[in-house]
Amino acid sequence: ETSLEAKAQPAHPEAIDDPRHYPIDMRPFADSVDAGAFGIPNFDDEGIVQVEMQVGDDKIAIVHNPVTAAQYALGSYERFLHDGDARAYEDFVRHATWLRDQLDDRGRINYLFYMRSKDIKPPWISAMAQGQAISVFVRMARETDDDSWLDAARLAMTPMLSPADEGGTLYMDGDDVWLEEYPESPPSHVFNGHVFASFGLNDLARATGDEDILRFWEAATATIAANLERYENDGWLRYDLKDTDIAPRQYHRIQRDQVYMLASLTGDERFEDAARRWNAPYENRDGWLRSRFWARFSEAVRGR
Repeated sequence: ETSLEAKAQPAHPEAIDDPRHYPIDMRPFADSVDAGAFGIPNFDDEGIVQVEMQVGDDKIAIVHNPVTAAQYALGSYERFLHDGDARAYEDFVRHATWLRDQLDDRGRINYLFYMRSKDIKPPWISAMAQGQAISVFVRMARETDDDSWLDAARLAMTPMLSPADEGGTLYMDGDDVWLEEYPESPPSHVFNGHVFASFGLNDLARATGDEDILRFWEAATATIAANLERYENDGWLRYDLKDTDIAPRQYHRIQRDQVYMLASLTGDERFEDAARRWNAPYENRDGWLRSRFWARFSEAVRGR
């Protein structure tokens, strides 16, 4: 996950009627990358974004993170749409091409490093990376009128909708359909990762008219709608369902804006209600800090 240190990424209402726009505006994220917020050097010799990450218990490295590349591509494309910036379009194409080149024959965009605190070993894949790559490929198809990009999007979708215990990212729990950002066991159900992956399904369904993809989008959004209250913690939000800790404030905003967009994209009033509930705590920074302290204190006491 690389959104934590980025500038706020607001909801993007233009995406409702114009599918060129991504539901969350990634231009602030691209600005943060350009400013070196995630590590220096922030680009490799080929102009592909890199990030500094803790890849083990005590190891820091500069690595390629597929989510970072996809979000930078989406932010660059948004710059192009708003400003007609030719350089931004080149950045978009370069990162889209890099993402497509990372696809293996099963459609996996592999992570080649360990994630601290996650029960996964490389090579592993992320529903968020697969889904955001799909969103990038769909926009490349629209810009170039080249359906091979839709083929790449379908290929990337295949492992995303394959069971996590078979090397994919899908976790089924009764009627619930979860897209796992981190396909670990037990599943963590990271909120923002599931939603970003779902956006990829919506993009591909809108681009192709494929009813099967549409049904997966509907199932994924119905799952998150049915579980919204499980992410609430005394007025605040959890990052996932594995830990009870309150999400960092940046993620509270991302999750709030995601449900705002889901309300418009799905027409489900549960998302609209959640957006209202989740807005007030975000505006109260002091209250967030106090609640985060007490949540961590309670976790420590229970762990004794």
